[in-house]
Amino acid sequence: MDFFSSQDKARRNTGRLILLFSAAVLSLIVITNVLVMAAFGVMESGDVYSESFWSMFLGISAVIVAVVLAGSLYKKSALAGGGARVAE
Repeated sequence: MDFFSSQDKARRNTGRLILLFSAAVLSLIVITNVLVMAAFGVMESGDVYSESFWSMFLGISAVIVAVVLAGSLYKKSALAGGGARVAE
Protein backbone atom coordinates (compact mmCIF):
# COMPACT_ATOMS: atom_id res chain seq x y z
CA MET A 1 0.00 0.00 0.00
CA ASP A 2 1.45 3.30 -1.12
CA PHE A 3 0.87 6.07 1.41
CA PHE A 4 1.11 8.93 -1.06
CA SER A 5 -1.34 7.44 -3.54
CA SER A 6 -3.78 6.81 -0.69
CA GLN A 7 -3.34 10.40 0.44
CA ASP A 8 -4.04 11.69 -3.09
CA LYS A 9 -7.12 9.48 -3.33
CA ALA A 10 -8.38 10.79 0.02
CA ARG A 11 -7.90 14.41 -1.12
CA ARG A 12 -9.77 13.69 -4.34
CA ASN A 13 -12.61 12.06 -2.42
CA THR A 14 -12.74 15.00 0.00
CA GLY A 15 -13.06 17.41 -2.90
CA ARG A 16 -15.91 15.36 -4.34
CA LEU A 17 -17.68 15.20 -0.99
CA ILE A 18 -17.45 18.98 -0.56
CA LEU A 19 -18.84 19.48 -4.06
CA LEU A 20 -21.72 17.05 -3.39
CA PHE A 21 -22.47 18.65 -0.02
CA SER A 22 -22.58 22.09 -1.64
CA ALA A 23 -24.92 20.77 -4.34
CA ALA A 24 -27.16 19.23 -1.67
CA VAL A 25 -27.38 22.50 0.28
CA LEU A 26 -28.12 24.44 -2.91
CA SER A 27 -30.84 21.94 -3.84
CA LEU A 28 -32.28 22.20 -0.35
CA ILE A 29 -32.42 25.99 -0.66
CA VAL A 30 -34.16 25.90 -4.04
CA ILE A 31 -36.67 23.19 -3.11
CA THR A 32 -37.57 24.82 0.21
CA ASN A 33 -38.02 28.22 -1.43
CA VAL A 34 -40.29 26.76 -4.10
CA LEU A 35 -42.40 24.87 -1.54
CA VAL A 36 -42.74 27.82 0.86
CA MET A 37 -43.56 30.28 -1.89
CA ALA A 38 -46.09 27.87 -3.39
CA ALA A 39 -47.70 27.41 0.03
CA PHE A 40 -48.03 31.18 0.48
CA GLY A 41 -49.22 31.74 -3.08
CA VAL A 42 -46.28 33.90 -4.09
CA MET A 43 -45.61 31.78 -7.18
CA GLU A 44 -49.14 32.29 -8.48
CA SER A 45 -48.74 36.05 -8.80
CA GLY A 46 -45.95 35.50 -11.32
CA ASP A 47 -44.16 38.66 -10.18
CA VAL A 48 -40.67 37.25 -9.63
CA TYR A 49 -39.11 40.65 -10.27
CA SER A 50 -40.64 42.30 -7.21
CA GLU A 51 -38.57 43.25 -4.20
CA SER A 52 -40.77 41.26 -1.82
CA PHE A 53 -40.18 38.06 -3.81
CA TRP A 54 -36.40 38.38 -3.58
CA SER A 55 -36.42 39.47 0.07
CA MET A 56 -38.50 36.39 0.91
CA PHE A 57 -36.16 34.21 -1.17
CA LEU A 58 -33.08 35.58 0.59
CA GLY A 59 -34.72 35.30 4.02
CA ILE A 60 -35.62 31.64 3.52
CA SER A 61 -32.18 30.94 2.10
CA ALA A 62 -30.49 32.60 5.09
CA VAL A 63 -32.52 30.49 7.53
CA ILE A 64 -31.60 27.29 5.68
CA VAL A 65 -27.91 28.19 5.58
CA ALA A 66 -28.00 29.05 9.30
CA VAL A 67 -29.59 25.69 10.16
CA VAL A 68 -27.08 23.76 8.03
CA LEU A 69 -24.19 25.75 9.50
CA ALA A 70 -25.43 25.21 13.07
CA GLY A 71 -25.78 21.48 12.44
CA SER A 72 -22.32 21.29 10.92
CA LEU A 73 -20.74 23.19 13.81
CA TYR A 74 -22.55 20.98 16.33
CA LYS A 75 -21.32 17.82 14.60
CA LYS A 76 -17.79 19.20 14.36
CA SER A 77 -17.72 19.94 18.09
CA ALA A 78 -19.22 16.55 18.89
CA LEU A 79 -16.48 14.78 16.93
CA ALA A 80 -13.65 17.01 18.16
CA GLY A 81 -12.78 14.60 20.97
CA GLY A 82 -10.67 12.40 18.73
CA GLY A 83 -10.91 8.75 17.77
CA ALA A 84 -12.80 7.67 20.88
CA ARG A 85 -15.56 10.21 20.21
CA VAL A 86 -15.85 9.10 16.60
CA ALA A 87 -16.05 5.46 17.63
CA GLU A 88 -18.86 6.20 20.10
